[in-house]
Amino acid sequence: MSKLIIADSGSTKTDWRIIHTLTNKVDQLTCKGLNPFHNTSEQLLDELNSTFTSIETSEIDNVYFYGAGCSSVEKQHLLNRVLSLIFPNADIVVAHDLLAAARATLNKQPGIVLILGTGSSCGFYDGVNLTMPIPSLGYILGDEGSGVALGKSLLTKYFYGKFPQELAILFNKRYLLDKEVMLDHIYNGSLPNKYIASFSQFAFHNKQHPFIAKLIQDTFRELFENVISSIPDFQKHQISIIGSIGFYYSDFIRSVANDYGIRVGIIIEKPISGLTIYHTNLED
Repeated sequence: MSKLIIADSGSTKTDWRIIHTLTNKVDQLTCKGLNPFHNTSEQLLDELNSTFTSIETSEIDNVYFYGAGCSSVEKQHLLNRVLSLIFPNADIVVAHDLLAAARATLNKQPGIVLILGTGSSCGFYDGVNLTMPIPSLGYILGDEGSGVALGKSLLTKYFYGKFPQELAILFNKRYLLDKEVMLDHIYNGSLPNKYIASFSQFAFHNKQHPFIAKLIQDTFRELFENVISSIPDFQKHQISIIGSIGFYYSDFIRSVANDYGIRVGIIIEKPISGLTIYHTNLED
């Protein structure tokens, strides 16, 4: 029986779908994130071996792996080599997580695609190929509209004394945070981007407060001003969005997009269901 596997991997979690192409039966698995920037080949291999203990991997014909950290050819080749040890008879494709977002939301239609999670990235999809006219600069220089961007704005305004008193009390009660602890996490912690992004939860829980509502709107305006509006003919194309920040702040995003004359289409938290549909249709 012909089988194919699809994987959508973030830095913390990987969603797997095993598709039996003759019957369209779909099995599901999850494991830790398989990011080639954060994991060695040995760590990747160990995690894969422990994940596929109950599956005859030699029967897999095709593997489509979409992952964070897989934008460069070097990292794609690294992951391809590791996957080939687990799936020895499969044709393996390793691709950028932004391509996963495009295929999951747009299928074969052209449009602008965004990932808005801990970080952010943006590209244009012509229905087949993905281009990134605006480079992703990471959480220090870029990541506009992301959890990091929201968290960074919250932290700077709190420590600069810009919070209204009632919000400052709520923030201090929740986090008991002082400047030295914060800076130690950022400069000496293992995942400073995730640490900063974790404070975006405070924005979500207090989004009805006018101060927080403006902070959120300003964060997304920066995204549209610096990134989206730099894409040629951006107002002619619909935007589709993947990621937790896009999903939970969709009302703010749609409002700001409307101010820029941009249509927003599908917003979903995870791409794996859309990817399953995309690849199942390819096999038909």
